[in-house]
Amino acid sequence: MRYIESYVHTKGQIGVLLELEVDADAAADSDEFRQLARDLVLHIAGAKPKSPGELLEQPFLHVRGVGHPPPTIACLLKHLNVRAIDCQTGEFFDVEAAKASFGSWARYRDQIVGLQAGDDEKQGS
Repeated sequence: MRYIESYVHTKGQIGVLLELEVDADAAADSDEFRQLARDLVLHIAGAKPKSPGELLEQPFLHVRGVGHPPPTIACLLKHLNVRAIDCQTGEFFDVEAAKASFGSWARYRDQIVGLQAGDDEKQGS
């Protein structure tokens, strides 16, 4: 089965059309697969590779879960001298915006799973 994901930046200057081959229809129907496909097109748009080979040489960071990743991501981006796209906003990664975005997502997540503030640090984030 083929799965197609696309992304066009709001100003229309960057666009990505990605075709993925999927062995099982059930995999392509999963939320996790669709989110990964979305994250991949956003990564490709932000990376601006000149060729498929150049794209495959670039790091890809897919962050999910507990803890406070924005400062760590900002440090990695600075040391690697690369840019990244925040998959929640579709804009280039900005540490302050990401902290606010991640903070609101973490509060929502904690409310859903019943965590109290600070419990993610206790769990060994």
